[in-house]
Amino acid sequence: MEIELVNAFPLASVAQLGTPKKEITSKPNVALFVCFIIAIIMLFISSTMRILGIIILALTLFAFFKIPNEKRVGFYENCMIIYVPYQKEQCQKVEFDEIIEWVVRQGKVGGDQFILRLNGDKYIQAESFNSTRIVRYMNRIMPEREANRKQRREIKNTPFNWRWKKK
Repeated sequence: MEIELVNAFPLASVAQLGTPKKEITSKPNVALFVCFIIAIIMLFISSTMRILGIIILALTLFAFFKIPNEKRVGFYENCMIIYVPYQKEQCQKVEFDEIIEWVVRQGKVGGDQFILRLNGDKYIQAESFNSTRIVRYMNRIMPEREANRKQRREIKNTPFNWRWKKK
C-alpha cells in the first residue's frame, strides 16, 4: 500500500539544505547509556544483583548495536524535514511559515505523535520516541503556535463561575 506524502521531498535533495541545526533520532542514547552504567554497577554489588545486571547489560548492548538509529526529524534554518519510516526515496519538507499549529500527543502503548497542521488544512503526523526534544526545540522556534499552549491560555482567560453565585 502506497502512502501519499504531504509536501513530498526527495531524500537526495536533503543534502542541499546544508547541515541541520538539530536532528532527532529514534534511539534514546542517553537512556541506554544510563542503563549500561547501572548494569555495570549491579555486576559488582551482590550475586543476585549480578544476574539482573547481566540481563540488563545484555538488553542494553543489544539495543546499542542491533536496533537501528533512524532519523525522525531534522531542523534546518527555515524548514524541517520529517523522515518517514520505510520510505527510502522521499521525506516531507515543511517550511516554518506553513505551520499553523503543532502539538505532541502522548501515546500510551506506542510512541508519541508529533502532529503539524499546515496551511490549506493539511496535516502531517510523525511518530516520535524523543518527544521532549521535539517540544523543547519547537518551543524555541515557534512557541506561539503550540496547540496545548493556546488551550491553556484560553482556560486561564475565562472567568471562573462559582455555582452558588447567581448570574
